[in-house]
Amino acid sequence: MMEALASVHPLLPTVAAVLALALVALVADLVVKRLLLAVTHGVARRTRSSWDDALVDSGLFSRLAWVVPAIVVIGGIRYIPGLPEPLVAVIRNVAGAWIIVALMLAVTAALKAANALYEQRPGAKERPIKGFLQLAEIVVYGVGAILVIAIGYTDSLSMAWLMRGFVGIAVVLLFGRI
Repeated sequence: MMEALASVHPLLPTVAAVLALALVALVADLVVKRLLLAVTHGVARRTRSSWDDALVDSGLFSRLAWVVPAIVVIGGIRYIPGLPEPLVAVIRNVAGAWIIVALMLAVTAALKAANALYEQRPGAKERPIKGFLQLAEIVVYGVGAILVIAIGYTDSLSMAWLMRGFVGIAVVLLFGRI
């Protein structure tokens, strides 16, 4: 079939494969969001425990669902004929960054759910943990930003220089006032 498309125009097999991959990613996204999230939300609402309701209300599962289309793209991009290798690397890097951002947002949603559960406890007003959880969110965002930046640096030499720069910044921030 690809030969027939190539006889019409040389780029047609590549365009058809890209559209097919986009369609598969869209279908995977719809399946996860419509079926799995509906089942997860339904099960969480039927239980007596409150932790699963807090996780659903925080949006944890919907943020985790964002990972699925990116995984489909990372897995399927290598099967598209005629794409130059640098373009494949860029698409993989963008999809990898998307996964990191989605996981980062999922972790922060879990932290918000933990805070909501903690605030339901009797002594939560006297000993709030919101400040600690906000600090944890800052750490999650910082680590996520470093990982997203690091995805662009795939060779080890560039990564080594990048990590040296981050260590230097951390040293200045930590010990700059001494």
